Amino acid sequence: MSNQNKKIDEIVKLLLHDDNIIGISLVGSFIKYNDYNDLDFLVVSTKKNVTINLIKDNFRLYDVGFNDDSIRVKNYMNKEIGFGLYDKKNMDDRLCNYLNGKNLDPIYKNWNIVGWLPECLLYDILNMQILFENDMYMTNLKQLVSIYSPKMKSSIIRICDEKLDNLCSRKNKANKIEKKIIESEILSLKIRKAFAKNEMYFRGYKNIDNTFLNLTVLRNQKLLKAYFIRLFGVFFMLKKCVIFL
Repeated sequence: MSNQNKKIDEIVKLLLHDDNIIGISLVGSFIKYNDYNDLDFLVVSTKKNVTINLIKDNFRLYDVGFNDDSIRVKNYMNKEIGFGLYDKKNMDDRLCNYLNGKNLDPIYKNWNIVGWLPECLLYDILNMQILFENDMYMTNLKQLVSIYSPKMKSSIIRICDEKLDNLCSRKNKANKIEKKIIESEILSLKIRKAFAKNEMYFRGYKNIDNTFLNLTVLRNQKLLKAYFIRLFGVFFMLKKCVIFL
């Protein structure tokens, strides 16, 4: 067994001291890119608070941080470990709503620059590496999201179109700084819409380049390059302006 698999196995054994856990999966960039800077786990429990306390206790000797519905453990075996925690009922309700085209607006978190999209969770579920499950729970989740929901697709496209119409009208009255910010919002909406049209789950902006450029609805569009230039221009401008914040 490799060192990385030993670490993963040890973490799973620690988690399984909690009988309330019904599913543990490995998610994130490690699955696709074998990026071992950190390890991200998706954990589903019938009693989330009990699971949180168990993780806090097991990793009490390390630097443990909390962020929304996740726990980050730094310097565990020289790596950073992330646990995305979900209560079973909350997970079931979320997926039911998302797949039926409901509650799909971005969720703004303090670690995300443009809003976390519900499709990111579905991407993780579809591509997760199952490490433990009761009654095929995680396997059933993968099966549930294996087909891109038509209701979700139409809802995402509608949300994007409505926001794009609003932003385009605001852009005509905006000053230079506002225009740059609006253009970055327009770009993020166009990216999200493109993924929905291609019936692909958006997975976030990290390592997006190759996937995005190969989307069918974007091939041979010169506008794509212009929007990327605008996006990087906004970030550069904001970086220079940080002294005023």
